Formats: sequence, structure tokens, C-alpha cells
Amino acid sequence: MRTLKRSKYLIHNPVQKLLEKKLYAAQKYYSIFIRFKPIVFYMMLKKKITLFLFGLNLIFLSVLLLGCQTEEHSDTLSGYYALEPSYLTFFSRVFQINSPEDLLPENLLIEEKKELPLSWIPREMSFYLTNPVAFILQDLAQGKAILTPTNLLSAKDISFVPISIHSNGSLSYHKFFSPVIYWNDPSCNKILEMTAKGSLIQSKYIVSPPQFENPLLGKIHLNIQIITHLHGNCELSLKNLLSCYEDITQCEEQTTEQSEAAQNKAIEILAPLLAAQIITPSKLINLRSYGYEILYE
Repeated sequence: MRTLKRSKYLIHNPVQKLLEKKLYAAQKYYSIFIRFKPIVFYMMLKKKITLFLFGLNLIFLSVLLLGCQTEEHSDTLSGYYALEPSYLTFFSRVFQINSPEDLLPENLLIEEKKELPLSWIPREMSFYLTNPVAFILQDLAQGKAILTPTNLLSAKDISFVPISIHSNGSLSYHKFFSPVIYWNDPSCNKILEMTAKGSLIQSKYIVSPPQFENPLLGKIHLNIQIITHLHGNCELSLKNLLSCYEDITQCEEQTTEQSEAAQNKAIEILAPLLAAQIITPSKLINLRSYGYEILYE
């Protein structure tokens, strides 16, 4: 751009003087722009990149929220269901070694099984599997879910029974839990086995119990089996278990409260087995496994 020089003949012309000032200002700003053109270009490019990245973040967040909403909306299974027990059996498996032929593998264990009234359902199940029960789907893709009492949904730590649901509505679960010491005797361990099979049936015709205000989504059919397997030398453990069951002073605990808790546990284990007459005190030392099975319809 050419440089405009002041004219001494036009210095007193107001219009010309104003034009000169504007031209000089334009020339000055143009020179500054030429000098700092790379910086201005960088700042403009940086701003555009920032806006582009911000737009990508908005798109990613929208997709993420949409996916969460889709997964949440696809859960039509979680809710309250009727779960009514109809059948209860207890069973035991005992070693029989009264003669040499009894040492054959097929004769080592004798199983006894008998039905008991529903009032004998162990608290470890009646506490969790209430009627109605809450079915909560935790992972739709893997079918992971839980069954939990309706009165514990507001608790900080929800107690529950794990269950898996499949695409056809069938339910299943099977697990061997880690071994633990049985009745304070390190030479004897117990392994808990849990098996569950059933189905979830949604129906708008299932009526809520009178004391339950929320609507039910249907009912759950479930067959659940809990088995305690004993491993190791358990003769002493079983003798101590029977002694504590019969006499609280034989529970070998440090305090009265602990002795009461131990005897209550012994009663919980042995009372149904003895009531069903599937084990006798004299054969208790040969016990290798015991458990129960509940049918919910």
C-alpha cells in the first residue's frame, strides 16, 4: 500500500484533514495486521478447533445419555411378583459302613428325604424370599438379577438372593460357595451349594395381597435347593453340634449371649432333620450332607 504524505496546501481544509486522519489510521492498522497476521490466524484456528471439540463432546454425551435411557426403558421386568411356597422337603446323606459290601462307592451314602410343613422353612430363606418379592434386574445383557424382600428396598445394604434370567423368561442359578470351618473345628469344613430353577411369568391378573399396596407384575415359579456338604474329619464337630443342641452349657462359648446364639444355630440345623426323622442322634456322626428344597408356585 502506498504511503500518503501530508499536503501543505490542504492543511486548512477540514474535510481533507479528516480524510488524511482516516487514511493514516487505516494504514496503521493494516501494518499491525500484517506484522501479527500469524498470531491472529493461530488464535482464530484455535478457537475453531475448540468449538469443534466442544461439539464432539456434546455428540458423545448425547449418545451416552440416549444409550442409558434406552437400556433403562428396556427393563420391563423389575418390579413386584407373587412368590408363594407350596412344598418343603428336608434330606440328609449319611455314610453306611456296617459291612464290607457297604464300602463300595455306590453304597457309601444313603439319602433320606421327607416333606415337612411350610412353617419349617428356614429363616435364611423365609427372610429373603417373601410374598410378594421384589425382582430387580441388574444387568440386562448378562441376565443378572436379584430377589429381595420388599421391605428392604430402602435399606442401605440390600440383602438378596442372586438369580439369572434368560430370554425365554426362565430363571436359574447354581453356585458352590467357598469352604468355611464347620462348628469351630478346623478339621471339618462345610461347602454350601445353592441351586435354583424356575420362571418369571408376567400377568396383569395377579392380585396384590391385602396388606401390600403396590401392583404386581406377575408371579414367579421357583424351585430352590440348599445343600451343606461336609468335608474332612467331622465326627468331633457333629458331636459338639449335638451336645450344644441338647444342652446350652455344652456350646463352649465365652458369654451367655454367644452360647444362646450357638444353640439357636444348632436348633436351626438339627431340629428339622430330627423332626423329619431323616437322621437319628446315633447316626449323626456319619452325616456327610444335609439340606432342604422349597417349591414356590
